[in-house]
Amino acid sequence: MSIQIELLEQSFNYIKPYRNRFIICFYENLFKASPETKSLFADIDPETRKNQFWVSLILVVDNLHQPDSLDNFLHGLGARLFTSGASPEHYPLVRDAFFATFEQFLGSEWTSELQQAWLDAYFIFSGMMLEGAEQAQKQMAQKTHFSESNNNIPTTATATTVKSVSKKTNESRESHKGLLIGVSVAGAITLILILILL
Repeated sequence: MSIQIELLEQSFNYIKPYRNRFIICFYENLFKASPETKSLFADIDPETRKNQFWVSLILVVDNLHQPDSLDNFLHGLGARLFTSGASPEHYPLVRDAFFATFEQFLGSEWTSELQQAWLDAYFIFSGMMLEGAEQAQKQMAQKTHFSESNNNIPTTATATTVKSVSKKTNESRESHKGLLIGVSVAGAITLILILILL
Protein backbone atom coordinates (compact mmCIF):
# COMPACT_ATOMS: atom_id res chain seq x y z
CA MET A 1 0.00 0.00 0.00
CA SER A 2 1.41 3.36 -1.03
CA ILE A 3 0.55 6.91 -0.08
CA GLN A 4 -0.97 9.07 -2.83
CA ILE A 5 0.97 12.15 -1.87
CA GLU A 6 -0.40 14.46 -4.56
CA LEU A 7 -4.05 13.83 -3.62
CA LEU A 8 -3.33 14.34 0.08
CA GLU A 9 -1.46 17.59 -0.54
CA GLN A 10 -4.16 18.97 -2.88
CA SER A 11 -6.99 18.27 -0.45
CA PHE A 12 -5.04 19.64 2.51
CA ASN A 13 -4.15 22.81 0.60
CA TYR A 14 -7.86 23.33 0.02
CA ILE A 15 -8.69 23.36 3.74
CA LYS A 16 -5.66 25.43 4.81
CA PRO A 17 -7.45 28.79 4.47
CA TYR A 18 -10.23 27.47 6.74
CA ARG A 19 -7.86 26.35 9.49
CA ASN A 20 -9.80 27.55 12.56
CA ARG A 21 -13.22 26.52 11.26
CA PHE A 22 -11.91 23.11 10.17
CA ILE A 23 -10.42 22.43 13.63
CA ILE A 24 -13.61 23.51 15.42
CA CYS A 25 -15.74 21.30 13.16
CA PHE A 26 -13.37 18.36 13.66
CA TYR A 27 -13.68 18.48 17.46
CA GLU A 28 -17.44 19.04 17.23
CA ASN A 29 -17.75 15.95 15.05
CA LEU A 30 -15.46 13.93 17.32
CA PHE A 31 -17.20 14.84 20.59
CA LYS A 32 -20.67 14.46 19.10
CA ALA A 33 -19.99 10.97 17.72
CA SER A 34 -17.74 9.85 20.58
CA PRO A 35 -18.35 11.83 23.81
CA GLU A 36 -15.97 9.55 25.72
CA THR A 37 -13.01 11.11 23.88
CA LYS A 38 -13.51 14.40 25.74
CA SER A 39 -11.66 12.96 28.73
CA LEU A 40 -8.49 12.69 26.61
CA PHE A 41 -8.37 16.47 26.34
CA ALA A 42 -9.57 17.39 29.82
CA ASP A 43 -6.15 18.68 30.96
CA ILE A 44 -5.36 20.57 27.76
CA ASP A 45 -6.29 24.18 27.13
CA PRO A 46 -8.67 24.35 24.09
CA GLU A 47 -6.41 26.74 22.19
CA THR A 48 -3.36 24.59 22.85
CA ARG A 49 -5.31 21.54 21.72
CA LYS A 50 -6.33 23.24 18.46
CA ASN A 51 -2.77 24.37 17.76
CA GLN A 52 -1.34 20.91 18.47
CA PHE A 53 -3.85 19.32 16.11
CA TRP A 54 -3.09 21.71 13.27
CA VAL A 55 0.69 21.62 13.75
CA SER A 56 0.54 17.81 13.67
CA LEU A 57 -1.38 17.90 10.39
CA ILE A 58 1.11 20.36 8.89
CA LEU A 59 4.07 18.22 9.94
CA VAL A 60 2.52 15.07 8.47
CA VAL A 61 1.68 16.64 5.11
CA ASP A 62 4.99 18.56 4.89
CA ASN A 63 6.96 15.35 5.48
CA LEU A 64 5.14 13.09 3.01
CA HIS A 65 8.21 13.24 0.76
CA GLN A 66 10.54 12.44 3.66
CA PRO A 67 9.56 8.99 4.99
CA ASP A 68 12.26 8.88 7.71
CA SER A 69 11.23 12.23 9.21
CA LEU A 70 7.56 11.26 8.97
CA ASP A 71 8.25 7.92 10.63
CA ASN A 72 10.12 9.57 13.52
CA PHE A 73 7.43 12.20 14.01
CA LEU A 74 4.57 9.68 14.01
CA HIS A 75 6.37 7.33 16.40
CA GLY A 76 6.89 10.24 18.78
CA LEU A 77 3.30 11.41 18.39
CA GLY A 78 1.99 7.92 19.13
CA ALA A 79 4.12 7.74 22.28
CA ARG A 80 2.84 11.13 23.50
CA LEU A 81 -0.77 10.16 22.81
CA PHE A 82 -0.27 6.92 24.75
CA THR A 83 1.02 8.80 27.79
CA SER A 84 -2.03 11.09 27.48
CA GLY A 85 -4.35 8.09 27.73
CA ALA A 86 -5.11 7.36 24.08
CA SER A 87 -5.66 3.69 23.20
CA PRO A 88 -5.95 1.83 19.86
CA GLU A 89 -9.75 2.03 20.15
CA HIS A 90 -9.59 5.83 19.82
CA TYR A 91 -7.86 5.81 16.43
CA PRO A 92 -10.92 4.83 14.32
CA LEU A 93 -13.01 7.43 16.17
CA VAL A 94 -10.55 10.18 15.26
CA ARG A 95 -10.38 8.91 11.66
CA ASP A 96 -14.17 9.00 11.26
CA ALA A 97 -14.40 12.54 12.67
CA PHE A 98 -11.53 13.65 10.42
CA PHE A 99 -13.16 12.21 7.30
CA ALA A 100 -16.56 13.66 8.23
CA THR A 101 -14.97 17.10 8.56
CA PHE A 102 -13.20 16.77 5.22
CA GLU A 103 -16.49 15.84 3.59
CA GLN A 104 -18.16 18.92 5.13
CA PHE A 105 -15.54 21.23 3.65
CA LEU A 106 -14.92 19.54 0.30
CA GLY A 107 -18.50 18.60 -0.51
CA SER A 108 -18.66 16.95 -3.92
CA GLU A 109 -14.84 17.15 -4.15
CA TRP A 110 -14.67 14.52 -1.39
CA THR A 111 -14.66 11.69 -3.92
CA SER A 112 -14.34 7.98 -3.22
CA GLU A 113 -10.82 8.17 -4.69
CA LEU A 114 -9.81 10.94 -2.30
CA GLN A 115 -11.40 9.18 0.65
CA GLN A 116 -9.51 5.99 -0.23
CA ALA A 117 -6.24 7.95 -0.50
CA TRP A 118 -6.74 9.34 3.04
CA LEU A 119 -7.91 5.94 4.30
CA ASP A 120 -4.73 4.26 3.01
CA ALA A 121 -2.60 7.05 4.46
CA TYR A 122 -4.38 6.92 7.81
CA PHE A 123 -3.85 3.16 7.97
CA ILE A 124 -0.09 3.68 7.52
CA PHE A 125 0.08 6.72 9.82
CA SER A 126 -1.90 5.11 12.64
CA GLY A 127 0.27 1.97 12.33
CA MET A 128 3.39 4.06 12.93
CA MET A 129 1.75 5.87 15.83
CA LEU A 130 0.66 2.61 17.44
CA GLU A 131 4.24 1.33 17.14
CA GLY A 132 5.37 4.45 18.99
CA ALA A 133 2.70 3.86 21.63
CA GLU A 134 3.83 0.25 22.04
CA GLN A 135 7.46 1.32 22.49
CA ALA A 136 6.40 3.87 25.12
CA GLN A 137 4.38 1.20 26.91
CA LYS A 138 7.37 -1.18 26.97
CA GLN A 139 9.67 1.56 28.30
CA MET A 140 7.21 2.39 31.07
CA ALA A 141 6.91 -1.30 31.98
CA GLN A 142 10.71 -1.63 32.12
CA LYS A 143 11.02 1.44 34.36
CA THR A 144 8.31 0.10 36.65
CA HIS A 145 9.99 -3.32 36.81
CA PHE A 146 13.40 -1.76 37.53
CA SER A 147 11.91 0.44 40.26
CA GLU A 148 10.12 -2.52 41.86
CA SER A 149 13.29 -4.62 41.72
CA ASN A 150 15.26 -1.93 43.55
CA ASN A 151 12.52 -1.57 46.15
CA ASN A 152 12.62 -5.32 46.83
CA ILE A 153 16.23 -5.29 48.12
CA PRO A 154 15.97 -5.96 51.90
CA THR A 155 17.07 -3.10 54.13
CA THR A 156 19.05 -5.49 56.37
CA ALA A 157 20.98 -6.76 53.36
CA THR A 158 21.86 -3.20 52.38
CA ALA A 159 22.92 -2.36 55.95
CA THR A 160 25.04 -5.54 56.16
CA THR A 161 26.74 -4.66 52.87
CA VAL A 162 27.54 -1.15 54.10
CA LYS A 163 28.95 -2.51 57.39
CA SER A 164 31.04 -5.08 55.52
CA VAL A 165 32.52 -2.43 53.21
CA SER A 166 33.16 -0.14 56.19
CA LYS A 167 34.91 -2.95 58.12
CA LYS A 168 37.13 -3.79 55.14
CA THR A 169 38.01 -0.12 54.70
CA ASN A 170 39.06 0.14 58.38
CA GLU A 171 41.11 -3.09 58.12
CA SER A 172 42.80 -1.73 55.02
CA ARG A 173 43.65 1.51 56.84
CA GLU A 174 45.14 -0.39 59.81
CA SER A 175 47.16 -2.54 57.43
CA HIS A 176 48.55 0.52 55.64
CA LYS A 177 49.33 2.16 58.99
CA GLY A 178 51.30 -0.91 60.11
CA LEU A 179 53.14 -1.04 56.82
CA LEU A 180 54.15 2.63 57.12
CA ILE A 181 55.44 2.08 60.68
CA GLY A 182 57.41 -0.96 59.51
CA VAL A 183 58.93 1.00 56.64
CA SER A 184 59.84 3.86 59.03
CA VAL A 185 61.60 1.48 61.52
CA ALA A 186 63.48 -0.28 58.73
CA GLY A 187 64.56 3.08 57.33
CA ALA A 188 65.88 4.21 60.74
CA ILE A 189 67.89 0.97 61.26
CA THR A 190 69.39 1.28 57.76
CA LEU A 191 70.40 4.88 58.47
CA ILE A 192 72.14 3.87 61.78
CA LEU A 193 74.07 1.05 60.01
CA ILE A 194 75.26 3.43 57.31
CA LEU A 195 76.51 5.92 59.98
CA ILE A 196 78.35 3.13 61.86
CA LEU A 197 80.03 1.84 58.72
CA LEU A 198 81.21 5.33 57.82
